Amino acid sequence: TGKSKWVSTQQIAAIVATTAAHQILFLEAVTKLKIAVQQCREADPNVGFISALLNPIDEAAALLIGSMEGAKLGGSADLEDGQLMYNIANRHAFQFNTINKLQYSKSVSTMEDLLFASRGELDALDCEDLELSAEGILKYAMVGITQALVRLAVTNEQLGEFSTAADLAQTEGLALSILPLIDNFNKDIASSIAKNMIWYDGEFPVPNGGVAVGKLLGQGFTNGLQLECKINLGAIQQVDPCDGVLCPTCVDVYDKKEAKKEAKNDDGNDAKPFAKWLSAVASIILLGLGFVLYRKRRRKRQYERQHIRSLESRTNGDTSTATNGQSMTTSPGFSDAPVV
Repeated sequence: TGKSKWVSTQQIAAIVATTAAHQILFLEAVTKLKIAVQQCREADPNVGFISALLNPIDEAAALLIGSMEGAKLGGSADLEDGQLMYNIANRHAFQFNTINKLQYSKSVSTMEDLLFASRGELDALDCEDLELSAEGILKYAMVGITQALVRLAVTNEQLGEFSTAADLAQTEGLALSILPLIDNFNKDIASSIAKNMIWYDGEFPVPNGGVAVGKLLGQGFTNGLQLECKINLGAIQQVDPCDGVLCPTCVDVYDKKEAKKEAKNDDGNDAKPFAKWLSAVASIILLGLGFVLYRKRRRKRQYERQHIRSLESRTNGDTSTATNGQSMTTSPGFSDAPVV
């Protein structure tokens, strides 16, 4: 019939605002990051990245942050200013103990770092690292949404089956943002979360209880996004979504970049033993040739010295003989000497 299940004006406003901010604009940010990676791969290495229009990284940042956050790192100190991904993370950072020393969300800080890194990687045409940065941005954007859902699971449990609270609509809008990612990891977990977080008229919200749903969200977040739960998601007094959640395959985006660099170095090192061996052989050959040439030169010099000495000795002998003959025949008074 086209009739909405949302009755109150507050519910309608909540579902519209949440869908626009955390689904439509978020998907547009995803698109911009993918465009950045594509343009990086298609760019001429001799020319570099050239964008006739806006830089797609800047566009993605605008769609994730929003103009109301201002120019300050971490966003506006007034939590009523923002409406997008930055704001939802900052709103819940204190409650979940995921706030940094500068008093804003750790996930926001990580997103900022990755956005700055993405700009540099696009300019440098480092497309592999750019793709990892883009992936990290999208994952960390889900931290605030998951935290909001954990809190809403606890508070919505207290609502009745005919409630007109805006939180029911906001919960559905947020859940539909992250459910596709969790569904890729575990369809059963995604189905259980949907059953509790998407409200149907006449049914009690969160039928399995806020604590149980909170832990399901922790499992889905950790394994669906491959992010460490306790470090990134945190916990509130009513429920610890990370309790018992393990993720041996979770790897931070920075660790992925380091692993990629190490893999490249290892690939380069595979060729080094042969190169070193070849270099050693060449050195031995050159050394041998040098030694042979040295021996030849030495022998030649010895031969030349012997030849010179031989000539000198012959010359001296001839001179001595000639001198002695002359003395015996022409010495003054020798022929006139009296014979005794």
